[in-house]
Amino acid sequence: ILPVVNLVLWIYVQFFPGQKEPNQYGPAPVANSGGVIALALVGFVVAVIGLVGVVSFFSSSGYQEALEQMERAQQMQQ
Repeated sequence: ILPVVNLVLWIYVQFFPGQKEPNQYGPAPVANSGGVIALALVGFVVAVIGLVGVVSFFSSSGYQEALEQMERAQQMQQ
C-alpha cells in the first residue's frame, strides 16, 4: 500500500500549489506552466511503462520457469 500512498503524494506535490501569499522563505512561487505539467505527466507515464515492463519481465520469466519445472516433473513421473 505504501507505493500507492507515495504515488498519491507525488501527484499532489506536482499538481497542487502551495501557499499563495509570501511567507518566511520569500514570495509565493509562480504557478506551474503547461510545460512543467506536461513534463510531470511524461515522467509519470514513463515510470508506469517502466514498472509494467519490469513486472512483465519478471512475471514472464517466472511463468516460463514454472512451466519447465512442471514439464520436468511430468517427465520424471513417466
